[in-house]
Amino acid sequence: MHESWAKSYGIIVNSFYELEQVCANYYMDVLKRKVWLIGPMFLCNRDGKEKGKKGNEVSGDEDELLLKWRDTKKENSVVYVCYGTMTNFPDSQLREIAIGLEASGHQFLWIVRRNKQEDDKEWFLEGFEKRMKGKGLIIKGWVLQVLILEHQAIGAFMMHCRWNLTLEAVIAGVPMVTTLVAVE
Repeated sequence: MHESWAKSYGIIVNSFYELEQVCANYYMDVLKRKVWLIGPMFLCNRDGKEKGKKGNEVSGDEDELLLKWRDTKKENSVVYVCYGTMTNFPDSQLREIAIGLEASGHQFLWIVRRNKQEDDKEWFLEGFEKRMKGKGLIIKGWVLQVLILEHQAIGAFMMHCRWNLTLEAVIAGVPMVTTLVAVE
């Protein structure tokens, strides 16, 4: 990669100068390379119809449930928990996150990536969903993330610092609680 950069005319970055000023200046002033900060790319489609598009797995019922649930919450009252589409936690880690969310006492929206063949009985705490009814919502699969982050109910975002999630949170102005996770 470094060899390619050395031979290239410049670099295109999915970010913006105000966020990556030191890095951009280093490329331009020290390395004497061209830098085009063209991001965040997801801002290209700013109307609701385009922002609401997502990957191949669409579950209209869950989207509807999510939107209705979210709209009942007060401003800055919900912790949004999402580790992206690439992270697949072992059952033991999912249990620990569930324990932490329940113990926190905060309202939460938790997006859990699970393969269709995986059994929730292995990681779900007995009675967890029932105890969390009204306080927490668990969605398994894809969500309209930009629309979630922009909603007034979201007061914090618990995530893993992947770049697209980070940019989406920065643009939405949502504080982040970040953790490092190993992707399986």
